[in-house]
Amino acid sequence: MTRSAEGLDVTRAVEVIVKSAQVPGRRGSGYRITGSTVLTASHVVSGSVRVRVRCNADTPEEWTRDAHVLSQDGDLAILVVGPPDELTPVRYGRVPERDAVLACTGLGFPRFKFRGDASSGTYRDLCHLVGSAPVLSNRRSGTLEITVSSPPDPDPDPAYSAWEGMSGAPVFAAGRLIAVITANHALEGAGRLEAHRIDALYRSGADEFRDTLGLPPLAEDLPDVLPPVTRSLELEMHQAEVASIAPLRLVGRDGELAELTEFCSGTDPYLWWQAGPWAGKTALVSSFAVAPPDGMRVVSFFITARLAGQADAAAFSSSVIRQLAEIAERPLPLGAGGPGLLPLLLTEAAGRCAGRGERLVLVVDGLDEDQGARPSVAALLPRRPPDNLRVLVASRHHPGLPDDVPGDHPLRGCRIRPSSPPPTPMTWSSGLGRN
Repeated sequence: MTRSAEGLDVTRAVEVIVKSAQVPGRRGSGYRITGSTVLTASHVVSGSVRVRVRCNADTPEEWTRDAHVLSQDGDLAILVVGPPDELTPVRYGRVPERDAVLACTGLGFPRFKFRGDASSGTYRDLCHLVGSAPVLSNRRSGTLEITVSSPPDPDPDPAYSAWEGMSGAPVFAAGRLIAVITANHALEGAGRLEAHRIDALYRSGADEFRDTLGLPPLAEDLPDVLPPVTRSLELEMHQAEVASIAPLRLVGRDGELAELTEFCSGTDPYLWWQAGPWAGKTALVSSFAVAPPDGMRVVSFFITARLAGQADAAAFSSSVIRQLAEIAERPLPLGAGGPGLLPLLLTEAAGRCAGRGERLVLVVDGLDEDQGARPSVAALLPRRPPDNLRVLVASRHHPGLPDDVPGDHPLRGCRIRPSSPPPTPMTWSSGLGRN
């Protein structure tokens, strides 16, 4: 039966088992791109005297077959595995060079998934990698820097990486194969992996290799896995409000904007940006909210005691719920907007964003200006945020958190990023002009 080539397919993931003169049982990962070929990393099969691939282990469809190297380019290799099966060729995608964070997934067989013992037998189980990649990182090397949402602990043997064996694993985004895992650099920790981009083959002049993969003649012919973000009138109106708060130009803050992008693409669910008066925290977070990197959907609320109806939990709930409902594509009943809807819509909007290859970011500025009775705005922020949600809050150093924020709330233990006044002048818009 012909299987669909759309998206990551567990039945196409294979273990690559290599015998070489130096290492008799080296392991790697791979992915079936056609009924007779497997894509993997070149270093997995380097120096091999025999290569086998195993597919669908411990299922009725399990098979193990000999393979040989058909073609190589850089750290990518194509293996031929026979006899051929009826399998639709995989679909590839292109990662555009834009300020964006890309949600991605993969499948492989790393060392930390080692299971069993000598008496019952040993094996490596499958790892379903879930991560994100800031697109502009690793530009020179033509690779993706993938931040893993749940990194493994270091291997007990310092001579090994916990990720050993993951090389050759496919990386998918928006249902398309975009890269192959090739390394875990020790200096970057166990939470980051390097992947060789498919579209980088157009830079290397690897015409024959691209033809063997089945790629089109031009990179522009590959589908863009970062489609443009479309917004409804509701979200456009909110963005216009945020733009009225943001400065016309933000000078000398590129490093801090990069920090915010790194946080949103990382694994920490919360970041609390603190600064004194006139340090420019509102200028910073509003600039980020009005023009986020591609691949991020921002929901925001700016608390200010100087505007009626903009400084309490009721105003926060009403605004954020309307934004979330638009992103989640869930029509709101007439008059709906109470805080009880927040957990549901946060989960649904985060899931909807994940399905589109995006990361949902909730930005709340001015916690110190909350003027409402209980509950406080801080208490309404999620105690257990969905995996695809990042929460950025900003405030002055004092007065701290209200007493209705539970002791186990992430705000009571999250990373606090103190900020000083920027060294260069900023040009402000004519909106709220807050600090």
